[in-house]
Amino acid sequence: MDAINTEVGGSMSGAGIMPLTVQPSGFLLGLSEDWHVECASANVGTFLGIEAGDLIGSAALAFLTDDAVHMLRNRLALLREPDGIERLFACQLGKDGRPFDVAIQFAGEQVVIEAEPSTAKLYGDVSGTLRGMMARVETADGLSALCATAARQMRSLTGFDRVIITRLPGEGSAMVIADAARAPADRPAGVQVSAAALAGPDLAAVRRTLLHVVADIDAAPVSIVGDHCPDVACAVLRSASNDQLEQLRLLGARASVTIALEVDGALWGLVSCHHNAPRRISFERRAMIELFAQMFAMRIEIAELKAALSRGSALPA
Repeated sequence: MDAINTEVGGSMSGAGIMPLTVQPSGFLLGLSEDWHVECASANVGTFLGIEAGDLIGSAALAFLTDDAVHMLRNRLALLREPDGIERLFACQLGKDGRPFDVAIQFAGEQVVIEAEPSTAKLYGDVSGTLRGMMARVETADGLSALCATAARQMRSLTGFDRVIITRLPGEGSAMVIADAARAPADRPAGVQVSAAALAGPDLAAVRRTLLHVVADIDAAPVSIVGDHCPDVACAVLRSASNDQLEQLRLLGARASVTIALEVDGALWGLVSCHHNAPRRISFERRAMIELFAQMFAMRIEIAELKAALSRGSALPA
């Protein structure tokens, strides 16, 4: 495969700064420690029936059900890591009983709640599906075959047209290890793939969240209302950067999913999924994708250890 351009790293204070906006497929709320609204995405009225400006300063119990607040608090109590995220599926947040898929996390001292309308789709035996996928991956011999098989499995899991697995061995270089496309037309010729652009404004943010979805590159971003905005660099619904949108357009993609691959505690590479039409991935399906990526990363580590042993090299420290 050919080497590709990359800029590993980046700064939130320089060019390509992340705007304080989220994608319109869902909404965001920032709550204080006593669960009063400090900020909200401007589109929250579309989902909860209360405009963002009217929510500022309100207690969560004023517009969320008692059961929803109870479940959200319990999920929040399960968080053990600063960048951890907990999810709830088909949760009835508002008084109208409309179900939402919800992600909840801390941003400093603020509680950040993000939600999208639930698809209410059951995926059956999730563990069985993932076991079958990993069984196919484990039959691959060598890192190249392993990644090629994983790319095909990820394309099946996401339903996206193209999946690229990119290795990030160090600063200044990157390598496409696998490229699984539904059809030749899904691989635009002569396009240089920028790993940094595929990941968004900051690879560190992708590593912290593990997964980032762009449901529609042409959807207008939604601003945040309020004086205390959270660090949306780690928001599930955060908007894509202009660099990422430009790269996706060059690749003919209207939607994307980017997944970080961590091996032995370090960012090993990225899985970039592209689709030729807008496509939203439910929170439940995102959880499956993350789990498969984590299992795949473990197989990468094993493959690299085997390769080192076969060469007679010292094992990685």
